[in-house]
Amino acid sequence: MFRKIPGQVLEIAGALQRKGGRVYLVGGAIRDVLLGVEPKDWDLGTTLEPAQVLSVFPSAEVDGIQFGRVRVSGVDVVSFRAEGEYLDRRHPSRVELGASVEDDLGRRDFTVNAMALDLDRKELVDPFGGKADLEDRVIRTVGEAEARFSEDPLRILRAFRLKAELGFNMTPEVSRAVRDMASLVSSVSGQRCFSELRAILLSPGAYPTIVELWDAGVLRVALPEIFEGCPGLSNSMSTAVRSGSRSTSLQPVEENCSSGRGNGVSGALKEMGS
Repeated sequence: MFRKIPGQVLEIAGALQRKGGRVYLVGGAIRDVLLGVEPKDWDLGTTLEPAQVLSVFPSAEVDGIQFGRVRVSGVDVVSFRAEGEYLDRRHPSRVELGASVEDDLGRRDFTVNAMALDLDRKELVDPFGGKADLEDRVIRTVGEAEARFSEDPLRILRAFRLKAELGFNMTPEVSRAVRDMASLVSSVSGQRCFSELRAILLSPGAYPTIVELWDAGVLRVALPEIFEGCPGLSNSMSTAVRSGSRSTSLQPVEENCSSGRGNGVSGALKEMGS
């Protein structure tokens, strides 16, 4: 695994270790490396606080420093933290730096994203069984699914994004929770929804995942205007669910949309992102 980590990432980690910090590779990069996929982003977690990181890299970007995050040469360096309740369904009510790596991983969304690679001991830290879930190709939340989705309903869309990108299946608990809590997606901003839905559309499993989003009641909440103005699209989505369609293109359900938008789900996403 270490041979796949870019030299620049290891250089940043080494500088932080010389400052006295423990440094770990965290986030989706570990998941991707274990799956044999080239990571898009490389993130580091550390026991150092942001001020200590900035003393090593004074020119680092500080956007997100209130959450313990600074950006060094394109690499996010995040100080381990514990969090309070999510009172606004997006941000924690408090952030406490100085947490352990296990506590930090415990605040994450899905087990496959809750692993850390200790760059000093060269050991995988995996308190929630993320590696086993990767091998079993399942999407499982860290802790109770309803609690995780209530904290930030965008995680409902992220579950479908993982499904579309990786071809994994949700656990029964996660599957029930996305249906029961679909209405909470209405509290997520259009721009945040756009980011996740666009990623789904660009994924290998786009079409079946969009159909499942519809079947779970999530898509109508995320894109209410397009479905209210396009009954033909709603009918096509319902037909696709009943038929168990395995098409890989959205064209079969979008060609029936005759609303002013005219481009169905894809057109709606373009408008959300404009």
